Amino acid sequence: IVLGSNASFVRRLSKLPLLRSDPMGLRRHARSFYFSLHDFRHKKATLVAMMAISLVYQIVQIFSIYFLALSLGIQLSVLYYFIFIPVIMTVSMIPISLNGLGVREGAWVLLFGQAGVSSTEAFSMSILMLLVMTATSLFGGVFYLFDRILPEPQTKPDHGQS
Repeated sequence: IVLGSNASFVRRLSKLPLLRSDPMGLRRHARSFYFSLHDFRHKKATLVAMMAISLVYQIVQIFSIYFLALSLGIQLSVLYYFIFIPVIMTVSMIPISLNGLGVREGAWVLLFGQAGVSSTEAFSMSILMLLVMTATSLFGGVFYLFDRILPEPQTKPDHGQS
């Protein structure tokens, strides 16, 4: 019911003149997101489980940043991290730089500066967290690369053309 009513709302919204053009592919991405969610309409338990895993991951990430800051001698309530880190991660996804570099660090300095953290300390936290995330991603990438369960890549049919 919810997805159906959202679909009619999206159709009406897409008829607005401002949204008729799609210069950055936003409509295509919104449509893809809608259909991805729509595929799970009969798998609510799976969707809830994925959301729970995502929430746990975000909480672990926030606490790892908090402990990293403590190791740098930054004494700040964990509440600031629960407020600032989701904003920083969202800002870093804006596609105006490579991997959010510069934008993310600026957000760290700006937000944590408001809480009394020096720009040097905020920048250091940002760079160290980037290094930690990169190292853990590379570690996971090695497991992914050598995973025997991965499906073989599918090749396109030749259709008799040489």
